[in-house]
Amino acid sequence: MTTETQQDRDRRRHARFAGGDYPLRVGRFPARLVNWSAGGVGVVLRDGTAGLQPGEAVTLGIPCDRTAAVAVFPGRVQHVDVSRGLVGVAFTADAEDAIRLLAEFLHDGGCDSGQRPG
Repeated sequence: MTTETQQDRDRRRHARFAGGDYPLRVGRFPARLVNWSAGGVGVVLRDGTAGLQPGEAVTLGIPCDRTAAVAVFPGRVQHVDVSRGLVGVAFTADAEDAIRLLAEFLHDGGCDSGQRPG
């Protein structure tokens, strides 16, 4: 897990929540959720940063065992930190349901009552 500096916290527009290593997909790449907010997510991809570049359009796949489905939302790579292996993905305007879904799945335990998909 990475350590967030005060400068990182000060520049944020949205409150950030821990991701609990929830498994996601960024495009075709398996990832784990480090943190999330109303504006986007911070993830670590299994294969490093996978050559993703800031500004690149991606999809964010959020799995749920309860529904046996993966919700897919559009996003855009906001930043890439190769040294930490971290990729920031901003939600696009078409992804407003992603925020509600993440809140339900992660914050309220609504997806699977504490069981993480695997």
